[in-house]
Amino acid sequence: RSLNSRIIRVAKNNREISDLAFKQQVISTVSQVQNLYWDLVTFIADVRGREEDLRRAEKLYQDNKRRVEIGTLAPIEIIRAEAEVATAQQNLTAATTNVQQQENVLKNAISKNGLQSPSVLEATIVPTDRIDVPATEEIQPIQDLMSLALKVRPEIIQSRVQLTNR
Repeated sequence: RSLNSRIIRVAKNNREISDLAFKQQVISTVSQVQNLYWDLVTFIADVRGREEDLRRAEKLYQDNKRRVEIGTLAPIEIIRAEAEVATAQQNLTAATTNVQQQENVLKNAISKNGLQSPSVLEATIVPTDRIDVPATEEIQPIQDLMSLALKVRPEIIQSRVQLTNR
């Protein structure tokens, strides 16, 4: 009887190993998509900062232009301000490109056909979250984190079950 039940136990363990492998894959996929999402949020915040930089550079250009017309500023300052506007425009274009690229990467990660689907290609991802950094963060002792990881990580549990099978 024990010889026959061994095969059943191994089959049950193999099923559990498959379930754990699936769980590990889900955890990995969700983590990857979350990271891509937060990268998109960061790039969008960068675009907002670059837009503000461009507004400031344009204001400086207009102010310098008026000052040169009045005669209180050297004409060379207009050229410097124009250069700052051009740099700010270039930085904004690069930041906008980063957002579009990251959006495409995220679309590929969350859809079956990726950008091959016209509806996915035309869709725009609008993040609803903002990055909020807490003033203080609770730090758990490393021993507690290690013991928790050894208890719940699918690959650790999977290894234990494989050892049982062997």
